[in-house]
Amino acid sequence: MSGLSPGPWRLLSTVVLVCWTGYLAAAQEEISAFYVDKQSNTSVTLKWEPPNNNYTVTWAKDGQVIGTNDTSDIQYTVNHLQPGTAYEFTVRVQGNSSGRSLNASTLPNEVQDLRMDARSNSSVTLKWLAPDGPQPADYTYWISWGREDGLAGQNHTTEMGHIVGSLAPATVYNFTVTAEKNGVHSSGQSIQEATDYTYWISWGREGVPRGADNTSAEQYTAEALEPGSPYEFRIRSMSNEVNSSAQMLRVFTEPNEVRNLQVVRQTNNSIEFSWMAPEGPTEPTYQVSWFLSEIYQRQVFTNGTNFTADGLTPGTWYQFLVRSVTEDEAQSPERTVNASTAPDPVTITSCTSDAAGYGVILTFACPAGNQESFEYELGGHQGTWPRPCPSSMPVGGLQPDKSYTAIVWSLWAGMKAPQALVGRAGGSGTPCRIGALTVSSLVLSLSNQHLALEGTGQPQTASLAPENRSKNRFSNVLPYDWSRVPLQPIPGDPSSDYINASFVPGLVGPQEYIATQGPLPQTVSDFWRLVWDQQSRTVVMLTNCVEGGRVKCEHYWPLDAKPCSHGHLRVTLKWENVAEHWTVRDLHLFHMELNEGLFVRQFHYTVWPDHGVPGSPDPLLAFRALLRNWLDQSLGGGPPIVHCSAGVGRTGTLIALDVLLRQLQKYQQVGVQSFIRKMRRSRPLMVQTEGQYIFLYQTLLRSLQLSQDGGEDCRDQEGVLYENMEAIQAYEQEIGFREEPMLPGVQDP
Repeated sequence: MSGLSPGPWRLLSTVVLVCWTGYLAAAQEEISAFYVDKQSNTSVTLKWEPPNNNYTVTWAKDGQVIGTNDTSDIQYTVNHLQPGTAYEFTVRVQGNSSGRSLNASTLPNEVQDLRMDARSNSSVTLKWLAPDGPQPADYTYWISWGREDGLAGQNHTTEMGHIVGSLAPATVYNFTVTAEKNGVHSSGQSIQEATDYTYWISWGREGVPRGADNTSAEQYTAEALEPGSPYEFRIRSMSNEVNSSAQMLRVFTEPNEVRNLQVVRQTNNSIEFSWMAPEGPTEPTYQVSWFLSEIYQRQVFTNGTNFTADGLTPGTWYQFLVRSVTEDEAQSPERTVNASTAPDPVTITSCTSDAAGYGVILTFACPAGNQESFEYELGGHQGTWPRPCPSSMPVGGLQPDKSYTAIVWSLWAGMKAPQALVGRAGGSGTPCRIGALTVSSLVLSLSNQHLALEGTGQPQTASLAPENRSKNRFSNVLPYDWSRVPLQPIPGDPSSDYINASFVPGLVGPQEYIATQGPLPQTVSDFWRLVWDQQSRTVVMLTNCVEGGRVKCEHYWPLDAKPCSHGHLRVTLKWENVAEHWTVRDLHLFHMELNEGLFVRQFHYTVWPDHGVPGSPDPLLAFRALLRNWLDQSLGGGPPIVHCSAGVGRTGTLIALDVLLRQLQKYQQVGVQSFIRKMRRSRPLMVQTEGQYIFLYQTLLRSLQLSQDGGEDCRDQEGVLYENMEAIQAYEQEIGFREEPMLPGVQDP
């Protein structure tokens, strides 16, 4: 120390030494550098430059300190931060209030669900979801893309989707998307996608080019083409200006609708209609369809512009649909026409004297189908009967011992059925005159009742077996064991020899015919096995598949030229001829295992109602003549197979008619009752109803009438019809009835 004065006395000299440590000097030094070394989505690593000492690190968010820590290192990693969030970081030397600060952000999380949303041959549309992180999610997204040879482009957006354009077609690209917030980027999400091909389409017709275009879509619509016409389309793909080979497709445009569809003619079982071909350069095929019931639809194809639908129900409305169809089955919209069949004619079965000869009672069989009303005319008297159909009607005001003509019409949809005529003499007790021949309906009824139980009581074991019950259409029409037709059994199936079919006697032999039921869906193959086993060349069908809205027989032959297979048998329709009352079809049956064939002709009578009789015997006589001519010319093969629905009523009537007409021709006499008895011993219920029994007589009488010169009284035909008179007379005595004598005849042979 200096500047001190000596005191008056001698003082002890004292020396004070002041010293300090280096801490004070160091506290005055500042941290020279402070920076961010690394960042992740949940951490930030800080670094600074010495002096080396102890440090305090503090971090804050939105001005609020959220963490602090001490360290002696010159770096520190702050963990457990929120992604994509800005923070303020401060580092200071311990003991010093000042320090260095900086702002830094964690990285955002990666974008989510990066995917390709759409693409074309020159662009790819990307979409993604925002990263998990704090709200608001105000990110900027960076999209980069490139091929194997390097980066091709980069762009950014604030939306969560982007269309990357100006790409090469059919090329694979790598796409990467990062999220940016607070100036830092997330790690990237990447996908690999390819652009679409460019497709070049060209088309022409009959070798002449008609157009060309290109598209990146996988479908194309060529317009302004001609209807119902064939076009050849060629398509090739292009990638990097290199074309693939072309694929070719030949296809028709949809044809136009038919024009001027109209009804031409209506009968009681058919409707004919016509149309004009559609406008267009080609002539299509036509598809015609209609419903025979609520669930059964008929469909045929034709090349002509008119068509007749037959086998219809009398007095019934139908809707017909006609479409144009090209070779590759392209169809036009349908055109429809509604039309009804004509009503069925009334069949007058008898007219008996009434009111002491001053009137008659007309009795007739009600026609099939629908009727709105009935009109009659008799002896100047006219009247109308509303439906339902009456079974009999008295008409008075006539004179005894005179002949009258009765005319009855059935009316429906503005149409009248062909009139049914019957002659009547008004004298009391005089039989009803039908042409020039007579027969007593009452005696015929009695004789039919006498035959009712003929043949019953014979064993029917096979048909009643549990495994065969489902093969029978009706539970009361079952073949007898001794006369049933067995099938060749299928190996391993002992019940496969059963079919509801019976041998029926004829004029000379006990097995001249086979009577069977109309096939069921599950017995169609059995039916064709029957034809093959018996080598039958003739099938006679006396029902329609659907009658009165009910299925009577399964459609067992092909509808067109396309064959149908049933087990080892294949059936092909070769020819078809449709007439007013019947259709004739030629079929070829081929056994695929044996490699052998059989020609079969089907005679289909289409106008015989179930449980009823035809309106006139004349068409049936013509049909039988056609059938008999074929049978006489077709030598060899098995017996003809005859069926209706049950295989007894109409079937028995036709077989009886064929046999009895041949018997009449050969012996000049005929025994109706004895032959029916013989048939019923072979198969139950043959000639099933009284009406069919009477109609059989009427048809025989009509045949006789046609063979005569005409106009003769029925008494001139004595000896032609004979019956077992003893049986009829015994029955009459039993019920106490006496009728005028039947036609004279001879005894049963």
